Amino acid sequence: MQREFEEYAKALADASRKQQQAEEVAEKKAEEERERRFQKKIAIAQVLVPLITFILGVLAEHFSGIAEIILRILHK
Repeated sequence: MQREFEEYAKALADASRKQQQAEEVAEKKAEEERERRFQKKIAIAQVLVPLITFILGVLAEHFSGIAEIILRILHK
């Protein structure tokens, strides 16, 4: 009876250890996935920010040209 209990306790400890290791691996993978997603967002932002700045600059220049034409027409 004592031996069965010791074997059961050992098996339980082994299962607990394996579960803890599996949880650690899963947590590490989740952290790596979060880091990968964050890096992907940063990479996208590095492309989009200059593009948006360029587009806004072009629009501002275009609209200032239109505003200048309208002011010339109104002052005549």
